[in-house]
Amino acid sequence: LQNLQPLFQPPPFSGPSYRRLLDPRNPDTCAAVRDASNNGANPQWNPSQLVAAALGRQVSSGADEWRDAVACRLSSIAASLGQRRRDAFDALGEEVTPFLKLFRDDPDAWMVDPLIGLGRALRRAAVEADKAVTKASASPASAAPSSTNNASSSSSSKALEACGTHLQKCFAAAQQAAGGNKQKKLASLDLVVSLFRVYFALNTLRLCKNLIAAVGSRQFAPFESFPASQRVTYKYFCGRLAIFDEAYAEADEHLSYCLSRCPPGPPGNRQRARAAFFLVPVRLLVGGSLPSASLLSSSKEVSDAYAGLASAVRAGDLRSLDAVLDERRW
Repeated sequence: LQNLQPLFQPPPFSGPSYRRLLDPRNPDTCAAVRDASNNGANPQWNPSQLVAAALGRQVSSGADEWRDAVACRLSSIAASLGQRRRDAFDALGEEVTPFLKLFRDDPDAWMVDPLIGLGRALRRAAVEADKAVTKASASPASAAPSSTNNASSSSSSKALEACGTHLQKCFAAAQQAAGGNKQKKLASLDLVVSLFRVYFALNTLRLCKNLIAAVGSRQFAPFESFPASQRVTYKYFCGRLAIFDEAYAEADEHLSYCLSRCPPGPPGNRQRARAAFFLVPVRLLVGGSLPSASLLSSSKEVSDAYAGLASAVRAGDLRSLDAVLDERRW
């Protein structure tokens, strides 16, 4: 694990560096774990002793929590390399308790970025774990009776459900800002977005309302203090939720915010296209305004969905409008 030596330097660490170092998608980290765990092929591989030896006496407080948190993350990466998706998620779940204790006990706020990384890693691992269960249950071999297959069939969305519980604990820890350091609250909005993604996937949208109330409360950090990418994604999901509630004026407000503040670059362009896809019909419903050329050209999906509709309405061509509505099944 020499490639991970920066991880075993005395704290305080650099939050972004620590997050990158333990990112399951970091090629250097994966290479180090692959070498140490025989490409993740050994499910019994336990890095706890390796981590404890590497830490040595460098960490004077929280040594057990550091060992457990880092070992759980490395075990998760090893399980993922070995295609053991549920084990990878479970190891991340086991990381939550020691990590949050470290987060609460540390007087500084450098662990904000790693907490955000943990939340995102949990959701990705949960999605992959549930996909693996679904794939296994759909394979011909799953027809054979076995306790393993029965357990898998009954847990096709269990990882995401468990992920929601873990993320709620992370969100609560961020909001508490233990130690009096209010900068710790800056992990909150990204965790809210991760919870939104989980609740949308599980179709438990009612749970989103509590999160929106929390974001709007006085205890929450000022909204503009969060990065633009997090604010934009939060507003996107708020717009989607408002559409479900048929609150179209509110949806227009949220999605317009999202569209106007998407950061430049490919991620921002993708978010802009997603917002535009829902904003076009919302504006038609709210004020009957047709989409501009720039809005229609924001993505191929938006153009394919609405260009014909906009053209027919502008021309007052009812026959073409009927044809478009019939084609799109609106």
